[in-house]
Amino acid sequence: MEVHHPHNPTHKKKWSEYIIEFVMLFAAVTLGFFAENAREHISEKNKKKELLEVVSQDFLKDLEQLKYHENFTKEKLELSDKMIKYFDGNHDSIDRRVYYHAIHTIKGWWFFNSEEKSRIEAEAKGYFYDQENSELVNAIIKFNFFKNDYKNTEEHEAVLIDKFNNQIPYITDFDVFLPRNRYPEPVMENIYGIKNINKSELVKTKYIISEIIFNNDIYLNDIDSMRVYANKAIEIIKNQHK
Repeated sequence: MEVHHPHNPTHKKKWSEYIIEFVMLFAAVTLGFFAENAREHISEKNKKKELLEVVSQDFLKDLEQLKYHENFTKEKLELSDKMIKYFDGNHDSIDRRVYYHAIHTIKGWWFFNSEEKSRIEAEAKGYFYDQENSELVNAIIKFNFFKNDYKNTEEHEAVLIDKFNNQIPYITDFDVFLPRNRYPEPVMENIYGIKNINKSELVKTKYIISEIIFNNDIYLNDIDSMRVYANKAIEIIKNQHK
């Protein structure tokens, strides 16, 4: 009886086959690495774009707020000038409604609260440090310079308002002032003539108002400068992500 044994041929790989397999494996790993890096780069680029768009939107919010501050400052300057003229004129011919409204406005101020959270976050992520954003960084630095100057002016305004408040007893009739010292400011009849103005205190009061005028001129200058650089930053971001 003839016995048949199974034939198990063995195949020895050539060195060239090992090299090809190694090259293919290396290529697959390398391509995977580059693909992952590319995905991360695209993801990071999209995050950067989204955050910078928020930066742009926050600058627009700042501009809206600054417009309010600008209008209030202009009204304050107008009424401060009018108050000094009132002091120098005939007190019996002063429009009482305008006079007490001027006092109410001069002794008030509003803080500017910049929407800067997104800018701080973008800076922390290093989005402002590449060459692409050098112009944007310059605009933000200049915006922050005038914003900080504005905040310093706010602190000085608080000091001046305290001085002005100390003069109010010398330039008002308490019975008229009390109901006017409310917010919102109540409606008042159009009556002429102001009582209880202490003439010996008018010079001091005028000097305080002149300081307030100067301080509010600085407000307007800072607002104009912040507007310029905020709009520049918005335009730069817009052009980068068309």
